[in-house]
Amino acid sequence: MKEYRKTNCKTEATKLFNLFSPKIVAELNDHFIKVVKIKGDKVPWHHHDNSDELFYVIEGELTMEIESQPALTLKAGELFVVKKNVEHRVFSKEECKLMLIEQKETAHA
Repeated sequence: MKEYRKTNCKTEATKLFNLFSPKIVAELNDHFIKVVKIKGDKVPWHHHDNSDELFYVIEGELTMEIESQPALTLKAGELFVVKKNVEHRVFSKEECKLMLIEQKETAHA
């Protein structure tokens, strides 16, 4: 019999030592659920050719920039979905913990 377990994304994100190094915490069909810790503006403008990407703020604040749109600030408990082929980047002035959901094959272009 398969063993099932629960995952606390906040706890998993707290275990991360390195910034901008996502950790896969679960799989859902053809998607990875990841946690990541960020601070600063290391993520360049990019897009995903074939899939949307979900950002959920676990802790902290995240600034989301979308091409030709005003920047959005996401706070803990808020999420945002970036549609495929949309140029975007994220940054955070202070440490921010996120959950990401994206297709396993997602490439950052």
